[in-house]
Amino acid sequence: MRTSNQPNQLVLNQIHGIALPHISAMPDSDVTLGRSPDCCFQLTNRYVSRNHAKLLCIDNQWHLKDLESRSGTYLNTIRMESGEEVQIHNDDLIQIGPWKFLVRLGDQELSLDKDIVEVLDKVPLHETVDEIPTLVRTVN
Repeated sequence: MRTSNQPNQLVLNQIHGIALPHISAMPDSDVTLGRSPDCCFQLTNRYVSRNHAKLLCIDNQWHLKDLESRSGTYLNTIRMESGEEVQIHNDDLIQIGPWKFLVRLGDQELSLDKDIVEVLDKVPLHETVDEIPTLVRTVN
């Protein structure tokens, strides 16, 4: 897969999940990802909030903002805080629900190495004790 970007264009190369339309944005437009049909890119899955995350360009630098999603937004396998906004860089890995994306920025020709994509696709998420489901059993 090859992408040819414009200066400061953002492209999310999908490496896991049900195939989506090409996701890209220019600095003058914010991109909202979520389950709602009102989002720029709709990610239909029960682990995706209606308005899950936003990509925005501030002072020519791209940022990822979690929109207080229930299941969380992951950047480089680390769960972002609810409502947190973080600058993103080339080759960052974003996960929203079952989808994983590799960030590509700028005007260079960028190709995805099939072997690297396979390795990234198998990277587990970091879990904290609070995120591990627990089974509660009551005795009558």
